Amino acid sequence: MVTVMAAASIGHPLGRQPANRQVKGVMAMRKFLVLSTLLVTLLLIAAVFPSGCGRSEKGEASGEEKAVSEAEEQAGTEEPAKTGKVEETEEAEEAPSRETEGESMPFTFDAQSIGSGGVPGLVINDVRWSDHGDYYRIVFEIHRTDGTDTTTLPTTQSWYGSADQRRLLIFFLGTDVSDSQFDELEEEVFLGDSRVTALRRQMGASTLETTFAVVTNEPSRHYLHYVTGPMRVILDIEK
Repeated sequence: MVTVMAAASIGHPLGRQPANRQVKGVMAMRKFLVLSTLLVTLLLIAAVFPSGCGRSEKGEASGEEKAVSEAEEQAGTEEPAKTGKVEETEEAEEAPSRETEGESMPFTFDAQSIGSGGVPGLVINDVRWSDHGDYYRIVFEIHRTDGTDTTTLPTTQSWYGSADQRRLLIFFLGTDVSDSQFDELEEEVFLGDSRVTALRRQMGASTLETTFAVVTNEPSRHYLHYVTGPMRVILDIEK
C-alpha cells in the first residue's frame, strides 16, 4: 500500500504526458502569433515607406510646378516697360496725315477750311502748343459736353485777320470753350516763342461761334488739319 501511494505521489511519466503536450501547444501558438505579428508589421512597413516616398516626390514636383506657374503668371501679368515721353507719343499721334517722307506740309497764306456744319453740344476743353523746330503747333482738343469723344468735326476755318498777316484767326462753328486759360475774352496768353508770340480768344459774330487769334511777329504761312481719337484740330505755323 505504501509502495502504491509513493508511486502515485511521485507520478508516472505517462501520467504527466498530457500536461506537457498542452504546454507545448500553448508555446507553439504563442510563437505563431509572434511570427504572424512580425509578418504583418513587415508588410505594413513595406507598404508605408514606398507610398510615403511617392508622396514626397510628388510633393516636391508639385512645389517645382507651383514655382514655374508663379513665374509664368508674374511674367504674363507684368506690365511692359514704358519708353519715350508722353509728349512724344501725343505729337506722333497728332502728326499730319498728309505728311510723308520727302513731302513737306502744304503751308500757305490762303484761307483754309475743314469740317462741315455746326455741331451742337461740342466744347474745346484743352488748348496746347509746342515748338517743332521748322513750325509751331497749336492743338485744340474737342469733346462732347458730357466728356465723351466725338467723331464729327464742325466747320473750322483759318484766315489772316489783318493786312500785315500777323494775326491769324481760327474759327469754330457751334463749339464752346471750357479751357480755363481762355475764360476771359481778348486776354492774351503768351506762348514764349520768338515767332508765334501769343494766343487769345476773341469775340465772335454770334454766340454760335468761337474764334481764336494767333499773334505772330511776321507773316507766316500755316496749315490747318485734324486727327481723331480724340478729335483734335491742329494749326501748324511755319517758322
